[in-house]
Amino acid sequence: MVPERRIAVYGAGAVGGYLGGKLARTGLVDVTLVARSRVVAAVEEHGLVVREDGAEEVSRPRAVESSEALEPVDAVLLAVRTYDVAAAIPDLRHLLGANGILLSFQNGVGTDETLAGTLDPGRIVPATLTVSAGMEAPGIVTRYSRSGGVALSSMSGRPVPPWILRAFEATGLPLLWVPDGRSLRWSKLLLNMLGAPASAILDTDIGGLMNDSRIFDIERRAFLEAARVMDAAGIKAVSLPGYPVPRARLAMRLPAPLAQPTLGRRIASARGGRSPGMRADMQRGRSEIAAFNGAVARDGERLGVATPVNRALAELVGELIAHPEQREAFRGKPDRLVEWVQARVKSQDR
Repeated sequence: MVPERRIAVYGAGAVGGYLGGKLARTGLVDVTLVARSRVVAAVEEHGLVVREDGAEEVSRPRAVESSEALEPVDAVLLAVRTYDVAAAIPDLRHLLGANGILLSFQNGVGTDETLAGTLDPGRIVPATLTVSAGMEAPGIVTRYSRSGGVALSSMSGRPVPPWILRAFEATGLPLLWVPDGRSLRWSKLLLNMLGAPASAILDTDIGGLMNDSRIFDIERRAFLEAARVMDAAGIKAVSLPGYPVPRARLAMRLPAPLAQPTLGRRIASARGGRSPGMRADMQRGRSEIAAFNGAVARDGERLGVATPVNRALAELVGELIAHPEQREAFRGKPDRLVEWVQARVKSQDR
């Protein structure tokens, strides 16, 4: 059977590669990867490999470095980092044509609004993947977490086309519909922000960080600030595939010594032992911090909600990105991070 629908995966890293491989294996859609040259070469040589549950699945989607030669498709799966979204918009316009649907698989908040500024909001589907995966080598994606799936939403209230739902259901991944796109984004943000800036600042694995009561307390305070911003904005926390976010909110309200034993292990295990992507981004001189803790601080200021810990973390990550020579002063030194955050929060209280 020849697939009647065509999907372009724009940004075939860990998320795009994992979903592109799963969708290609269904046979329901024709998948084309728009990826970096090394990924294109690897897929052309050995196919797109997805490793999970002790097995290895190989698909052979088309892979190209540029979207210019492609005809418009029925849907685009956007899987680039938040800081690359704005630059991708011209390519997205071309790929979407007059009727294509955009599934935006970004973490953090704010990119849906960026896209809606130039694209039809009625054709934008906020989406998220709650599976932890990594591209260990070009064209080879490994799943690390046991749980997780896909959640889809809407910016306009318009339903997702049934053929898209059928394609994702055929992957075997749990699929969830979230009516409010803001709830999807902010609920995932509560998960993504945990340990991300600290891991990047300290250049340390998240497992060790969650065992440090002082670092966990910083993460807990940042989490609770974000939850208060959500409440002020009227955004409801929702469960996502594999992640009972409302329950995590309740647990985080417990005193830190009670919350840490359960949530600390959960935070580390949810990533399958992998560090958040923010750590690798820091090493490359990039960061999504503006869409994570920075977004919490901005919306908190707009809504009159104090967010001193999020502001402090966002400012420090930004400082280390701009001045890489300062990173060594924090690498592997949690005491230094705790002191810096405490001093910055105290200065904001004056």
